[in-house]
Amino acid sequence: MEILREEDTVKAAENWLRDRITRYRATSLFLPAGETPRPLYAKWRQEKPDFLNGVRLQQVDDVIDGPGKGVFARFFEEELPGFNVEVPKEGLPAELAILGFGTNGHIAFHEPHLPPSFAFGEVSLEPDTCARLKLPEGTRGLSYGAGAFLKARAILLIVKGEGKKEAWERFKRGDAKLPSVRLKHHPDLTVWTDF
Repeated sequence: MEILREEDTVKAAENWLRDRITRYRATSLFLPAGETPRPLYAKWRQEKPDFLNGVRLQQVDDVIDGPGKGVFARFFEEELPGFNVEVPKEGLPAELAILGFGTNGHIAFHEPHLPPSFAFGEVSLEPDTCARLKLPEGTRGLSYGAGAFLKARAILLIVKGEGKKEAWERFKRGDAKLPSVRLKHHPDLTVWTDF
């Protein structure tokens, strides 16, 4: 696991992507929705990077019921217009993954109550995830999980924001209750953090 603390997350993410796409000849990439990657997507809106040509973009999760249904698909339509970001589908893995890190240590909607090997499926969102996303409790999502992400050739995990510090400390200690902790053993895991 490589830990980097760079000020310019956008530049760091682009350098990581350019390197891994070239190194692995990757043609598919998992992308997260949310605030953390928004500056990266803003730059891509201005000018689509050449290194993304021929790379399939895949959402890692979405809300599938209630008032938030499809919220992440809409996020990508707004943040990356003109890009074809595919909704989560079973049996459609990706070679590279950019992942956000949740306040409870989740990755995508792989929540702490799910089995560590969870790879894909419908999930019940934890109450704190629902609260953070302003969704009613009991909302369900469709998500990839650690079981799918561990099959990627390389993973970039972005851990930003003061509300994630406690979960990050638990991740570093190897707390098995965090879904994200399984990623620690991936042979090409890079973590960008501000802690």
